[in-house]
Amino acid sequence: LGTSTGTIAINSSDWDIDATGAMTGIGAITSDGAFDTSSTLQAGSSNVALTLSTGFIDADAITLFAGGNGVGIATSATGLETESDGLSLLQGCSDTQILKWVESTDTWDCAGDADTGGATAWSAIGDAAGDGAIAFSTTAQTMDWTATTQNALTITDNALTTGRLLGLTHTTSVIADGGSMFRVSSTGIDTSTTTGVLLDLSSTASTAGTQFLQTYSGLTTGIGQSIVTNALTTGKALSIASSSLTSGNLVDLAVTGTAGLTNQKGLNISLSGANATGAQTTYGAYFANTHTGTSTNVALYTTASGGSNNYGLVVGAGRVGIATTGPDAPLDVLDAAAAQLRLTSADGSAYGELYADSSGELRISSSGADVRLLEENFWVCAGGSCAPSAPAENGNIIVETSIILNNNFRLKQTGATTVDMLDSGANVILTFDEV
Repeated sequence: LGTSTGTIAINSSDWDIDATGAMTGIGAITSDGAFDTSSTLQAGSSNVALTLSTGFIDADAITLFAGGNGVGIATSATGLETESDGLSLLQGCSDTQILKWVESTDTWDCAGDADTGGATAWSAIGDAAGDGAIAFSTTAQTMDWTATTQNALTITDNALTTGRLLGLTHTTSVIADGGSMFRVSSTGIDTSTTTGVLLDLSSTASTAGTQFLQTYSGLTTGIGQSIVTNALTTGKALSIASSSLTSGNLVDLAVTGTAGLTNQKGLNISLSGANATGAQTTYGAYFANTHTGTSTNVALYTTASGGSNNYGLVVGAGRVGIATTGPDAPLDVLDAAAAQLRLTSADGSAYGELYADSSGELRISSSGADVRLLEENFWVCAGGSCAPSAPAENGNIIVETSIILNNNFRLKQTGATTVDMLDSGANVILTFDEV
């Protein structure tokens, strides 16, 4: 047995040591086989530490107990709960709660699975295994971002060619009124004068072909795109602007194919509704071209060709005013310094003009110095009527009162068969009568 500083050595693997109480004062126990105890194994000064220099504790030796919902503790520094018969995560949580780290107390606590839980940032995520899908129920799902100057959500692709970076597909019945597959809306109140954009479509790609930022396809009836701005007052429902356009088209509307029927319209603009007062002026279409420099500005250009009947412009109702905003006739042309109407057969060299002078007199002139009436009669009538019927032949000058020569002499019918020549004082110089 030895002294207090010695050891007890038993050189037989079949012998056991039985002790009914605690064995104390033992520095080390060396065994070639298993060391079994039916009591508490104590290491150190209390039952709180067990150090293994090598080997492992078999997982089967640690029991994970199954506690009831809400039975147990709801906070611990490790997120674990120990009982006399095992170990588990916190058992004091209620239904659907999760463990959340609380920095102020340095503990894991039971907490609701709300937007305050989870991570606020993610590291890069690699490719998912397979074509996974995220399924949502009929419950509304919301992603809430509070970013101010940063991009709240960025989707980047460096290899996409013919596919879609983001595809939205609707496969059930037609979406009812009020529904939408994709919605961009703003409900904030801003009193500043800044200009914000709800949907920004842009591309800086360099390509030799044509790149479309937005396309619509697959529709046979209905509306491809609808912009409803019932709350708009003085703003713009649609604004398309460019400061770099050279020879391209800011807006290009094209209808091709042979399916055109009556009432087909490339552009249909319609205004209706009762105005608040009669003093308002509204415009169905307003065109302005105010380029400066030496360019030629055309506000509106129309052309029609290829059909049996081609009309470049048809005004179905209303008056047309040129250089006037208040036309008084179906066609009212205003110009106080030049002819109001020119008829041209050779641009700039052969033409005839009609114009009203400052006193309201109608004047006719021509670049060829003559005004001719071909195979017709020329009528000069007071009140709109000269005779009960036209002459049998053409090429006549029909005068209701008289013909004045050089503003001095005049020829005037004075009787049923009499024509007098008078001077400027209305004195008869010569009388013509039948024989």
